[in-house]
Amino acid sequence: MDRSLLLLMHLRNRAALRRLKKTLSTPKGIAMGAITAALFIPWLMSIVVTAQAGVRAPVEYVQRFGPLCLFVFTVGSLLFSGGEQALYYTPAEIAFLFAGPYRKRELLAYKLVLTGFLSVFSALFFTLASMSISPRLFSAFVGSILTIFFLQVLQMAVGLGVSTLGALASSWGRRLVLVALIILIGLAALSAGHDLGSGGMFEALARIERSPIIFALLSPFRWFILAFTAERIWPDLVRYAALGLVVDVALVALVFALDASYLEAVSSSSARRFAKMQKMGGGGGGIRSMNTRKSGRFRFRPPAVPWWGGVGPNFWRQMTTALGDPGRLITVLGMLSTVPLIMIFFVPRDGPKAEPIPYVCMGMIAWMSIILSFLLPYDFRGDIDIMEELKTLPIAPNSMALGQVLTPTLVATCSQALAMAVVMVGFKELSMATWAVLLFLFPVNLIFYSVENLLFLWYPSRVVAGQFDVMAVGRQMIFLLAKVVGLAVSVGLAGLAGFLAFLITGRSLTASLGVAWVVLSASALGLIPLVGLAFSRFDVSRDVPA
Repeated sequence: MDRSLLLLMHLRNRAALRRLKKTLSTPKGIAMGAITAALFIPWLMSIVVTAQAGVRAPVEYVQRFGPLCLFVFTVGSLLFSGGEQALYYTPAEIAFLFAGPYRKRELLAYKLVLTGFLSVFSALFFTLASMSISPRLFSAFVGSILTIFFLQVLQMAVGLGVSTLGALASSWGRRLVLVALIILIGLAALSAGHDLGSGGMFEALARIERSPIIFALLSPFRWFILAFTAERIWPDLVRYAALGLVVDVALVALVFALDASYLEAVSSSSARRFAKMQKMGGGGGGIRSMNTRKSGRFRFRPPAVPWWGGVGPNFWRQMTTALGDPGRLITVLGMLSTVPLIMIFFVPRDGPKAEPIPYVCMGMIAWMSIILSFLLPYDFRGDIDIMEELKTLPIAPNSMALGQVLTPTLVATCSQALAMAVVMVGFKELSMATWAVLLFLFPVNLIFYSVENLLFLWYPSRVVAGQFDVMAVGRQMIFLLAKVVGLAVSVGLAGLAGFLAFLITGRSLTASLGVAWVVLSASALGLIPLVGLAFSRFDVSRDVPA
């Protein structure tokens, strides 16, 4: 590899340190760093104390089911990555490196070395978070590096293979892979036995894992897990780390073998992905994004809505963007419905232990609101590059804020309601508790998205591929803590009001739930003026991230 590319890597690292220093020199950055340290240090200490006390997850279960989980995660990332996660180059790299005196394989080596460095940094955090899983810290670190690098290089190999075969392979290839995966799971289920769900979920997974087809397919993934959980350096860690390294080296060789005619495809995919990142990870919702959609492609459009004091047009714009991205909506619905479907088909429903299963599923669906707030950025997060246009619209800040948070709130609530319908039909559960959960989904989601947008307007940022940002970890921790605290305070007020109504109305549960819902909804709507105030104080010339 040319020495100038090594110099570029060194300068990139220095730039990252300068960026971090600049962030910590501002009042907002200092506050963010202090809160991050206050959250991260106790978390790290708790992990260390837990590991020192000998409280560890059962290693045999990790070694048994870890390869299957890693395989499912890998296939999911390949199917839903959109084909643009394999090789990403920034616009500056495309403009200068692609036109520079470099061979194609030198540019591939440059990207692979950067991927290796990022894998090391990611492995450090993953190792700290998994101290209670692996018996040895060094084994966890080595296994994490090999696994993360494997996932990254596998994306590259698949992406280069798709670009070599052309656009037809990109569309039909994913469908064929998905069909082949379904057939493979079906064959594994048949080989595992017809009474697959009779012994419970773990027994069903064990039978699938022991089937010859799945056992052979999971062998490379098993090497990474065994290296991660190796208790002895010799011969366990050395043996399985060497096997995992062979897999990584083979993938690197495959990447270099598929390097023909990839520059044009990578240039276009990188440009598309950069455009998505400018809209906060593809959330879209911007005025420009709606005007630049491909013509001739069918798009779902909601019906026209009234003015509603300025809320209606903004809500319609964001809802049009959400319905124009059906793949993301299907993914969200699949995430919400996976666990209930597994419980319905694989968990026995006879006996007293099966009675709380529907309520466990409903609780998991309700708490998925925290994760959905990251997956549905149809609000200010998707409009970060058109904030100047939004501030010039003749709409009051509070109406603008309500129109922004209303779309992701409604989409998340409808998705969760459909998943709840799966639970209600599958378990034939139509109790009052089920309807109560459905009733409270909307105000809970409104609280989450209001807090998310409020913090985003205070600390705006965008996703940048290939860039390791230490502050981003603390930022997500702060956002998560703020949403949990906001929900806890609102639920506490609603619960107190409902309890008083329960006593005043002569122990009427319906009146108690109604009063609690009104108080919780009022608390959620009370956050809208704060979001509007943050929007009115947002300075486009200073606060829009680079």
